[in-house]
Amino acid sequence: MSGIVSEKVGSACLSAKCFQFHGSKQQGTIDEDTPVQAFESSNQVEIGGKSEITSEKGIRGLTERSPDVDQTKPPKIFSFSDPTILVTEIVQCKKLLNLHSSHATEESETNSGLWRKRTVAVTGAGGFIASWIVKLLLQRGFFVRGTLRNLEDVNTAHLKSLEGANERLELVEADILDFPSLLKVVGGCVGVFHTACPVPPDITDPEVQMLRPAVEGTMNVLRACKEAHVKRVVMTSSIGAVYMNPSIQPDQEVDESCWSDEAFLRGRKEWYCLAKLIAERTAWDYADAHGMKLVTICPPVTLGTMLQPRVNQSSKHILKYLDGSAKTYANRCQAYVDVKNAAEAHVLAFESPAASGRYLCCKWSLHRGEIVEALARMYPQYAISMRCKDDGQPRRVPLRFCSDKVEQLGLQFTSFDETLRNAVSSLQAKGMLHKKTNILKLGSVQPCSLSSKQLIQSCI
Repeated sequence: MSGIVSEKVGSACLSAKCFQFHGSKQQGTIDEDTPVQAFESSNQVEIGGKSEITSEKGIRGLTERSPDVDQTKPPKIFSFSDPTILVTEIVQCKKLLNLHSSHATEESETNSGLWRKRTVAVTGAGGFIASWIVKLLLQRGFFVRGTLRNLEDVNTAHLKSLEGANERLELVEADILDFPSLLKVVGGCVGVFHTACPVPPDITDPEVQMLRPAVEGTMNVLRACKEAHVKRVVMTSSIGAVYMNPSIQPDQEVDESCWSDEAFLRGRKEWYCLAKLIAERTAWDYADAHGMKLVTICPPVTLGTMLQPRVNQSSKHILKYLDGSAKTYANRCQAYVDVKNAAEAHVLAFESPAASGRYLCCKWSLHRGEIVEALARMYPQYAISMRCKDDGQPRRVPLRFCSDKVEQLGLQFTSFDETLRNAVSSLQAKGMLHKKTNILKLGSVQPCSLSSKQLIQSCI
């Protein structure tokens, strides 16, 4: 009896996986619908091609041979004591083949252990959120390929010191605007985390400097992922692509169904939010048209522990109050999340087979006054200004954001006080904020008018 198993691995088809059963006059093709069973011990099974059987009772170990197997050795021959091969054994063969296939079935996706033996890519790996994504992926056992614009940049050296980096982190110099370089990066990856977004320090031409690069870069990533048959793409969008719409009412709960208004963003010159909005919409149009599995994460201002050596824009959000450079705070509201939670949302969305659509990752929506009040309460040693820029005006009311969907993935949010403590400790440890002890300020101490004798007597 002979049988052929045909299975795709990447773009190649393993149609030459041929089984030759000696000692039987029957012939047929092995598939999930053929009720064939194992042979008597006098019969043998020879495995050709790159496959091998590692079970003594039925076909339980059919996989593509791994690189560490000596390819020069002849195929193994096993004996079976039962003249029939159960259909369940053949199904198991197909599942194991999928372990090495970039077209893994949903059944294999549900087993996180299979995912963890695979390679994923992270664009813009040196960023605030991206660095945490790399850290979490390495902790989970993934092989990670991170893109950097410049491999010699000292501000990305922290990635090499992450746990597991020596064994499972590959840093590649690539630009999201360079399609050929991206195609090399994502080749062989089962998942891609697209976090990179150009943010120039001085914006004089937003169309050229931000909008076009953001959209073109996103399209390059998706096109490369499509050609490389990447299973899932997780893209970092922004809360700025969700709530900045004049039609959203103050008493309305904002969720993933909400979208920012392009004209409104242009009018307010919110170029970063506009770039994120257009890039995300473009990504969804492309993914829907080509049947790609895309998930987008929409985080707000991210605070917490910095892995990178250089202060990022969102960390400056609290640094300016602590170092005294901000003499007032704005009468505005803002949503916040811990950077680790934002990274966890990305990883959970990748690991969860049922994850789909957008995910709003926002736990707190606070007035700026609440931020400075919390900082002053926790760090009284710093001269934090408590004056609002719009003194005398009614305090604006924060919007309500719903993060139920991301919590259903298993995300547990860090408390706001802990996030602030982590952020401040990180700023202090990296020398961006002078560490002060909690003592009375010198200016608050009044000179003593008592004589030395009177002072001693007052203490008795």
